[in-house]
Amino acid sequence: KTPWVRAAPEEARRVLAPPPLTFAPGSLARMDTLDKWLAARGYGHNECSNPTEARVMLSHLLSYPMTLGNAVREMGLLPPRAGVGDDRDGSSSFSTLTVAVLGARAEASLPLVWWRETL
Repeated sequence: KTPWVRAAPEEARRVLAPPPLTFAPGSLARMDTLDKWLAARGYGHNECSNPTEARVMLSHLLSYPMTLGNAVREMGLLPPRAGVGDDRDGSSSFSTLTVAVLGARAEASLPLVWWRETL
């Protein structure tokens, strides 16, 4: 734990609670940096007592899911975010993609809520 987390555990918990997944269709598809992503998603890390440490914690949690999500989208394996590339009737022509993360790394035990951020 960082000194900030030890000093402000409740604030750290609030920062680490993902906001509800409510956003305009397609709005997150263009978020190409972590700072843009955090701002668009409404994370409150900038309002806490140590925004730099809060960003570091969020970066640590989101770096692998964001990288994987962007890579599979670039390879055409994942549909664009909701509202982008949908068929005219609102349905999507993409099928489901199953991703298995194996290994001893922390990413393999990352809670599903963090994977939902990007996949």
